Amino acid sequence: MTGEVHSLTRYVNRDGIQARTGPGSGYPAVGQLFYLDRGSNLREEAGWVLLRLRYRSASGLPAGTTAWIPKASTSPCTALATS
Repeated sequence: MTGEVHSLTRYVNRDGIQARTGPGSGYPAVGQLFYLDRGSNLREEAGWVLLRLRYRSASGLPAGTTAWIPKASTSPCTALATS
């Protein structure tokens, strides 16, 4: 389903991923994301996720930056067991 969100937080699972202004490789890049950069999953569309960075990225993109990246280049963050 377009626009549906399956996980509230996702992290980048590989290095050198182009962060883009729209959901596709034809959109301009705003920078790169690297392994373990993470953010809030705002939206999913056509195999892409819109992330809002929670922290400054490894490449220097500021916290709060929103960008589209391929969903296959991300993984959901899971809660740690407390027991």
